Amino acid sequence: MHGQAVAPRTPPGRDARCGARAGPADMAMTVTINGEEREFADLLSVAEMLRTLGAPSGRVAVEVNEEVVPRESYAERRLASGDRVEIVHFVGGG
Repeated sequence: MHGQAVAPRTPPGRDARCGARAGPADMAMTVTINGEEREFADLLSVAEMLRTLGAPSGRVAVEVNEEVVPRESYAERRLASGDRVEIVHFVGGG
């Protein structure tokens, strides 16, 4: 995938475990996003992950385990612990 990588970040006022919800460690899932391991309290869809990270879903491409996820599948495509995600932000210009 080509473009500028979106750095994973946690929006202000939320923790990295997908909001304020915290659960037992064995219920957390670990996903590697752009090379950085992140923990989430719940299983997420690609759309939910992008919202949690504050990434604009309309201006990024997402790859899960080396497979491009079509934008129209973001809400249905569930992530699992151990998945490797790449998020690429497209930049216009010339």
